Amino acid sequence: AVVSTQSTGTERQKYDVSHAAAEARQCTDLLSQAQYHVARARKLDDEHRAIRQQQEKAKQELENKRKEEEDAKRKEEEERHQAILTQREVYRERAKNILIFTEEPSQPKATKGRKKKEETVYSSGEASSGEPEMPDSMPDEEKEKKRR
Repeated sequence: AVVSTQSTGTERQKYDVSHAAAEARQCTDLLSQAQYHVARARKLDDEHRAIRQQQEKAKQELENKRKEEEDAKRKEEEERHQAILTQREVYRERAKNILIFTEEPSQPKATKGRKKKEETVYSSGEASSGEPEMPDSMPDEEKEKKRR
């Protein structure tokens, strides 16, 4: 609030005190508003940070819970697989025992009919061709077939 008046060669300036006081009040109002806006911005920023921390914490807890569930599921699957392997081994042992049990009683089958003698009797020169003499227990027809 400068008022200029013209005089004899020198310029004089006068200050309007009421105008300066109004301007000072306006500046203090702006400064107080600025402090309010700065405090409000800080408060909003702090709230946003707190919300982000809560979200990050919830995300981390959810990830930990998912990992624990995954580990529990994997452990359960492994235990189930182990139980299946154990059952399989028990089954194999039972089957092996059954096979061993059934193999023991089996003996060579007895042949039906007459047993053939494998011994041959040599005479003291009666057979001139060098053929072995058949035992007397065989019928004559079978002796003939053997000689042929």
